[in-house]
Amino acid sequence: MVFFRKFFLKIIISTIIIAFLIISPYPLFSKINKLNYSLNKVYNFNFSGVIELWNVDTFEGGSVSRAAFLEKRAIEFEKKNKGVFISVNNLTLNQLKLNLEKGKKPHIITFGIGVEDIFINDIISLNSAFNVRDDLIKSSIVNEKIKAIPIMMGGYSLISNKELTFGEFDKEILDELVYATTDFINPLMSLFVNNINAKKLTVESLSSFDAYDKFINNKYKILLGTQRDYYRCKNRENNLKMQCDYNVLSGFSDLIVYASIFKSENKIENISQLFLEYLLSSSVQTKLSNINMFPVIQANIYTDSFYKNFNEKLLKDIKTLNVFYSIETLNNIKELLIKNIINNENNEKEILKYLM
Repeated sequence: MVFFRKFFLKIIISTIIIAFLIISPYPLFSKINKLNYSLNKVYNFNFSGVIELWNVDTFEGGSVSRAAFLEKRAIEFEKKNKGVFISVNNLTLNQLKLNLEKGKKPHIITFGIGVEDIFINDIISLNSAFNVRDDLIKSSIVNEKIKAIPIMMGGYSLISNKELTFGEFDKEILDELVYATTDFINPLMSLFVNNINAKKLTVESLSSFDAYDKFINNKYKILLGTQRDYYRCKNRENNLKMQCDYNVLSGFSDLIVYASIFKSENKIENISQLFLEYLLSSSVQTKLSNINMFPVIQANIYTDSFYKNFNEKLLKDIKTLNVFYSIETLNNIKELLIKNIINNENNEKEILKYLM
């Protein structure tokens, strides 16, 4: 009798334990479900599909293709977000215009100054500037709304050929200086912001590479170049092909790469924003040193003194131009700068109104 009591008691206890194990997870599981729903609602972690990113280069980069850099970051992001695939396509400005005319649109676009406002009505307004510095975010605001976010930047430097300048460099008057005139960028603005005159400057119709080519072939003593020229000239020095002095210019840059998100389904917009947030994380911004570009967050990512100095100059308050300015406006700015820097015309107020 005692045996049967113990037997039935064990059965009752076992039944209670099993019932508890079956029933008890429901409240916890319910909470987890609610948490997952909340996260998915905001970030769409469960999104599965292809995000199309178009990269449009409007100025030269650093040492490596910016599209290649974005492709690597896309792969990293895909590993963190299973089911998400980011297709990075490199387009010229003309290809971008043709695609838009045909009604083709990406989910994300990365671009620089010179695209004008051709897709301004097709992109969303961003609610966050993420970690981007305040002085840079101003250049992508339209009607008090953030329409694009900076993701990397470059800058300008005066590079002199020591063989021609004999190691002497006077930044007050630059007699023999060459710079890019046909690109969308405005190199002379970096001289204007730094109060540098170039009264004897000869203005030639040159692209960035043409200006660099004339400089290394001793046609000019000084090159007003970008981070790309900085990299190229340093490489030539390392290969004992020339000797240069470098004067990095602070205070201005229009060599900024931006990202915008095209209007789409909420889940696509949300996962696109998550990718932008990833691009602006400290870990990714640090990797810009791999392509000799510079961060748009408050950080110096270089240990090498040559690039660390450049990065340091770009950390100070930077003035820039609105990335959506029309080509007509950009050309007007160029004309005003020539009148000011070369012709010594007193038109500072006209120029300053374009600076952000």
